[in-house]
Amino acid sequence: MNEFARANSNPPHPIDVSVGRQLRQARKARGLSQASLGEAIGISFQQVQKYERGDNRVSASKLAEAALFFQVPIQYFFSEIAELLAGPAGALDPVVAALAADTRAMALLLAWRRLPPARRKLITDLISATIQDEV
Repeated sequence: MNEFARANSNPPHPIDVSVGRQLRQARKARGLSQASLGEAIGISFQQVQKYERGDNRVSASKLAEAALFFQVPIQYFFSEIAELLAGPAGALDPVVAALAADTRAMALLLAWRRLPPARRKLITDLISATIQDEV
């Protein structure tokens, strides 16, 4: 690599590296080669290598295909995200950390984002009423 290219290349994003690490872990846990994973999700083994190193970002469609292939929830690939989202002092809000670590909470939050505002209000009111009944 020439000096100009080295000076102007960006390092991989920490989240891309983390997703790649999880992809590699899932592949190795099943005793698969990079070539067999690539064949299963329609990419070359070189692309799998780049994903696993974090050099290339995994597209949403390929990540979904990998999740289906490995039979894991897509959140599996983001299991290290709570650590990556910690601020400079490493102080991640404990509520955020707990939500990020709970796959059911993450699924609920993802579903919440798809709801129209009126439904969100209805569900919020229902939860508030349920909490009131418990007190």
